[in-house]
Amino acid sequence: MQIERNLIKKFQEDGFVVIKEALSAKTLNTLQSECSKLTDYYIEKYQNIVTKHGPLRDDHSFKLLDYFEENANFCPRANRKNIDLNIIRELFYNKQFYNLAQLLLNTDEELTLFQEYSIRSVVPQSFNKNITGWHQDASDKNPDLKMVIFWAPILNPDAGGLKLIPGSHKLGAVEHSDAPPFYHIKNAILDKQLNKEVSLHLELGDCVMFHHHMFHTARDNLSNKIRWSIDFRFQTNTQYQEKRVGLLL
Repeated sequence: MQIERNLIKKFQEDGFVVIKEALSAKTLNTLQSECSKLTDYYIEKYQNIVTKHGPLRDDHSFKLLDYFEENANFCPRANRKNIDLNIIRELFYNKQFYNLAQLLLNTDEELTLFQEYSIRSVVPQSFNKNITGWHQDASDKNPDLKMVIFWAPILNPDAGGLKLIPGSHKLGAVEHSDAPPFYHIKNAILDKQLNKEVSLHLELGDCVMFHHHMFHTARDNLSNKIRWSIDFRFQTNTQYQEKRVGLLL
C-alpha cells in the first residue's frame, strides 16, 4: 500500500510515474514478434508502390528502412488496424497496470480501452524527419476527457523516447494550434514551461504512465535504426458509455 501511495503522490505532483522492469521477457518477446509481423505486412502492402530497393536486412530495426529507402514518405510510423488485439488486451488487463490506472483515475469502476492505441515505428531523423509537436492527449479540443496513458519501449530504447514537462498537467487543458507542421500547444503557453522539460530514458521492460493533460512529445531518433514502442490509454467505462470513444476488449 505504501508503494501505491507513493506512486499516486508522484503522479499527482509530477503527472507521471515510471515503473521499472514492469514488462516480462515473455511480453517483450511477444511485442517484438508483433513488430516483425507488422514489418512483413507493410512490405507486402506496398510492393506495388515500392518497385526498387536494395538488400533487406533480416532485422526489424532496419528492414523497413532498407525497403522504403527511396520512398521514405510511405514508411509507416503508427500501426493500429493490424495490431493483434490480444497483445493490447494482455497489457491492458495486467493487474499491476490496471489497478494502478484505477487508482490514478480515482475510481473503482471498470476501465475501458480508449480509441487511440498503437505500436509506433519511429524512423531515424536522417531517414525522414519526424515532426511531433508538444501536445496533450486531452487538449482544449476535448477538455473533459480523462485518461491514463501507458507508454513503453519495445525495441531500441536508446534511439530516443519521450520528453515530458513535470507538473504541466496542473495547468489543465490548454490551447493548441492546428498550424502546420503538427497539432501543438501554442508557443506562448509552451515557452513558459520548456525550462522544466525532462527526457525519459527507459530500458526495455520499463514503462511510464502519465496524465491526460501532461505536456509531452517524442524525442528525435538520432540513431540509424527504428525505435519501436507501444502506447494505449485507460479510461472509465462511464466515459466510454457517454462518448463512445474506445473499444471493448
